[in-house]
Amino acid sequence: TAEVLDKKLGQLLWTSRKLIAQKRPHRVRCLTGAGVVSFSVINENSLEEGLRKILAMPCATDETLPEAEDALLVQKIGGGGDG
Repeated sequence: TAEVLDKKLGQLLWTSRKLIAQKRPHRVRCLTGAGVVSFSVINENSLEEGLRKILAMPCATDETLPEAEDALLVQKIGGGGDG
């Protein structure tokens, strides 16, 4: 639903902006209807560009995001319907 999407995007924005403020580059991975999309975040511009990219994709029909094999730390947002 739109409410669930808003909640998940809000959590993503909050987390990414905290990491940007701490000068911690990170990678966002998102499951879309076109498959897994990922983008690097180093500043507010790269975050906004990445969000535009994933919001232009069709919604995923599967909720299973494959694990990132090269991740040192994983913060999952969403899944299970209400976040």
